[in-house]
Amino acid sequence: MSSFKSLLLLVLLKTSSNLGFHVRAQQDDQARSPCPDHFQYVTENDQIKHGLVTIDCPEDNVIHLHIGLSVGNNVQGYNGHLELASTREQTIDDVMHRRPINYILNFPYWINTPPRVTKIVVNGKMVCSGPAISLKTVQVLTTINLQHKLTVNYSKGLRGGEEPVTPENRVDTTNPPNKVPIPAIDFQPVLPKDPRKIYQGNFFNNPSRNQFPDEAKSSGDIDWRTLGMNDESCGVSLVTNQLIAKGESVAKGQFPWLVAIFMVRNLGPEFLCGGNLISRTHVLTAAHCMKISNKVHRFEKVFLRLGSHNIQQWTQMSGSKTVGVSGIAVHPDYRPESSDGDIALVTMSEAVDFTKIIRPICLWSGRYVLDDVVGQLGTVVGWGKDELNNLITPEPKQIRLPIVSQEDCLRSHLVYTSITSKRTFCAGFRNGSGPCNGDSGGGFIMKRNDKWTIRGIVSMSVAKDRNCDFFQYFVFSDVTQFFNWIVAAVNESKNFD
Repeated sequence: MSSFKSLLLLVLLKTSSNLGFHVRAQQDDQARSPCPDHFQYVTENDQIKHGLVTIDCPEDNVIHLHIGLSVGNNVQGYNGHLELASTREQTIDDVMHRRPINYILNFPYWINTPPRVTKIVVNGKMVCSGPAISLKTVQVLTTINLQHKLTVNYSKGLRGGEEPVTPENRVDTTNPPNKVPIPAIDFQPVLPKDPRKIYQGNFFNNPSRNQFPDEAKSSGDIDWRTLGMNDESCGVSLVTNQLIAKGESVAKGQFPWLVAIFMVRNLGPEFLCGGNLISRTHVLTAAHCMKISNKVHRFEKVFLRLGSHNIQQWTQMSGSKTVGVSGIAVHPDYRPESSDGDIALVTMSEAVDFTKIIRPICLWSGRYVLDDVVGQLGTVVGWGKDELNNLITPEPKQIRLPIVSQEDCLRSHLVYTSITSKRTFCAGFRNGSGPCNGDSGGGFIMKRNDKWTIRGIVSMSVAKDRNCDFFQYFVFSDVTQFFNWIVAAVNESKNFD
């Protein structure tokens, strides 16, 4: 097995694998627009990348755009979304001069037949209509309605003025029944009252460094249950491990809090990292999984698979669930060159029910001085790089590693003086085994009082020849050192319910 973010001479290496779920269209005539003046497919390298919608600028100061889509397969987790094609300044100028307004139409996951636009409605007026995909050619037909609202506040009778443009995005589907909301994403989102439109703005963007003071040495003053965590269902696996071979393979549902995190790319879903379900609506993962080049991933492009086992089989396992994301909070202290602050909280777009294969992990309770657990074994589970050099393994594997003292870790290699902190810990046997790329964001879990409890999050390793060096210790974010931040992030996400 292998796991997470790698370090080579202090250069961060992040590997992700495109699983190729998006299949190229079989016939060019399947991608014909019903109204070329208002909609066109945009291709790149002979692959459909997205759609381009063009509308005439109406006189109104509020522009409601409705797009109807017909998709020839089941759609779960991500239903596509609309966004303005131009910058804020350019859009204001276009509105002022009554030039056409362009939108990017990002499609949901599709197979063989490209999604078809069945209607384009602007402020209640139909400007384009076309036929849906015929049920004679597909086994499943999904109807999706995407909405975008653009508000331009006039100033002294002038179009546009100096007032902000505020867009909103909504989505409705008739199949599948589970609706995945698409929150406001462009420019300066307004805090919504509608619980389906949850603000994505990251309130951790510019905090003071002492916003979250050092934690106490006990979590007894935190009542996790009031936050929907650490109830009687946490940390309990209802699946026996008789299928485990040589301590590496994982039985289906054995670690029911294990979450697979995906990003929607132009060619389809791409596996990013692992995550840890801690409540009905929240997942803990690594910051480096959610932020790259100083930018947090757009949450509407991220989705989660819970209760999943083989991540290369898109057909959902019985009981598994695909869920969208409504918000991402990344710790303010995270920097790519270090493991300090490498933690993120993902808020799901809907609450999930706990089942045999979907259950939360417990958060640590009681004393959590690191010296108390030095020498003890923890388990890491993930889909990361394996001994055959596969970047991603279809099914998760597990490995047990001992926690080592901070002193032993720092003395073992000079690089640890730069990439560790008092909020990290090191673990490993230094015997050629351990986590690597693809295991990032997964948990370092330990059995306490007969319940699995998360102690760390897979963060970083030393690299050798652009690969994880399995003869060095692995670095984990110490979850117990971020309890104040977790509480703040969870409470903040509830403010937008």
